[in-house]
Amino acid sequence: MSSAPPPRRRVDLKALLGDVAPAAPAPAPEAAAPEQKGRAVSGSVKAMRLSLGEIGAKAAEAEALRAALAAGERTVELDPETIEPSFVVDRLDRGGEGEDPAFRAFVEDMRVHGQLTPILVRPHPERPGAHQIAFGHRRWRAARLLRRPVKALVRALDDEALVVAQGQENAQRRDLSFIEKAMFARALEERGFARGVVIAALAVHASEAARLIGVAREAPRDLVEAIGPAPKAGRPRWM
Repeated sequence: MSSAPPPRRRVDLKALLGDVAPAAPAPAPEAAAPEQKGRAVSGSVKAMRLSLGEIGAKAAEAEALRAALAAGERTVELDPETIEPSFVVDRLDRGGEGEDPAFRAFVEDMRVHGQLTPILVRPHPERPGAHQIAFGHRRWRAARLLRRPVKALVRALDDEALVVAQGQENAQRRDLSFIEKAMFARALEERGFARGVVIAALAVHASEAARLIGVAREAPRDLVEAIGPAPKAGRPRWM
């Protein structure tokens, strides 16, 4: 007797949503409950369903980019002065890293041992000959301080692929604080990205994405920037 096949699209959903419990198997056709009359599917849910395949592909592309970096794919050396940061800010301490002891130690380590991991950039969409960062901002800033070329992997990325790669790389390295995630999610939404892209970039559940955006909408931006990342201040305090 053969067992029932696993639910379809489980792999795609796992790649999209990150560490999410697997969905329950779909009921057999003869056991499926009849559709309730008058129960309409919301437009946002329909849009999410329609975009699952595309967003899942973006998440898979971000994973492939990390794999390419890990495999030592051929990189190039670029002048840091011809590179711009991502168009979406994901950290609240970018301007003050020069005074951060951890960043100073990072710069010193890079001075002694060199840049061990390349950054990911794309050709700048508006400046011919320039590039824009998907991830690797700290390495780029360190290279600027050291006045050295920065090692980079160059890929043609659209806006969605860039922010998904940016968010997922952060999850793989140093986690963003709650308020940094919230402000990043809000910034993506304000730029018109679909909620599914926000979910994929932050690797969170839909409900958590809604909470992040809700807090970011209520918290005054100037107050958040004055407080900074506040890594020990979790969701309850901000709410």
